[in-house]
Amino acid sequence: GGDFIFDATLARGLDYYTAAIFELKLDQDPNSLSVGGGGRYDNLIGMFSKKDTPAVGFSFGLDRLLEILYS
Repeated sequence: GGDFIFDATLARGLDYYTAAIFELKLDQDPNSLSVGGGGRYDNLIGMFSKKDTPAVGFSFGLDRLLEILYS
């Protein structure tokens, strides 16, 4: 295997993503919880700035990181 797995069925629960989305997992088990996630959201910044601004973002789950560190 490689470091990356493509999953066409991956969906994130936020509707502001406009293109590719991604998740970070510590292993290749599709049933394991993700440590972080993000994606492309071209229209989100423009809602507030009135400028067409492309963007990509990523966030980590603090509770999951702490669980990993202290388990």
